[in-house]
Amino acid sequence: MRHRILFALIVELCFCFPVFADDVQVLNDLYATAVPAHVRKAFDEAADICKTAEKLKDDKYSERVLMLFDGEKHVDIFTKKFIVYEMQPNPFGGVWTLIACEGEPKPFQLWLYEIDANEWELRYIKEGSEPLDEEIARQIHGSAYSRFWL
Repeated sequence: MRHRILFALIVELCFCFPVFADDVQVLNDLYATAVPAHVRKAFDEAADICKTAEKLKDDKYSERVLMLFDGEKHVDIFTKKFIVYEMQPNPFGGVWTLIACEGEPKPFQLWLYEIDANEWELRYIKEGSEPLDEEIARQIHGSAYSRFWL
């Protein structure tokens, strides 16, 4: 139980929302890594798992969806465009990212775990408790940032 509380505290401390510099270079550097592409790949795979579970009414798939995606409450974001605007190393491996999704007022926190050089796994997803900062929202929806939406 203590480990869960400690983990939750670490997650909350890691995700104090950043002050986003009005600088495309920040995202250029972030998108020079493989992480944003792996987020898109993980979302595409998650969307496929959800479709398969629904189509087959298979308990195995449904159980995986419920386990990984917090009771299916985030399923609708997997097919939406998103922008990764913050990334930090995770002390347990992989990276924490903050993303904004098209049409969603709140950001999402993701933990991607690097299994090997070209394989990442989405291990955690949580909707932020507060709406996306208005200044960040204004910036990332500007034309200078349009190429970063996946």
